[in-house]
Amino acid sequence: MQTYVTGCTQSIQDGINLTNQKDNQTYSMMSGSNSLKAGERMTLKGVVVATDGSGNPKFQIQSLIKDYGTCGTASASGLGVSELKIPKLNY
Repeated sequence: MQTYVTGCTQSIQDGINLTNQKDNQTYSMMSGSNSLKAGERMTLKGVVVATDGSGNPKFQIQSLIKDYGTCGTASASGLGVSELKIPKLNY
């Protein structure tokens, strides 16, 4: 069954993992993952392949839907440290 996952990729010893931002499930990428870069946020279309044992399920990539660029570039609040306004206190 085809599904979509969106999340950030991480480099692991034998390839690339992606943690789905919807449910925090981590998948081991299969097929073409050598073209994926760690630290990128993307949406992929593919098929989840069950694994035996305690390892992460494998994700058979069929296509890259969207590459959002580097993970962590936008903060949740939308403010960078340099943009914070600290009021002066006059005593």
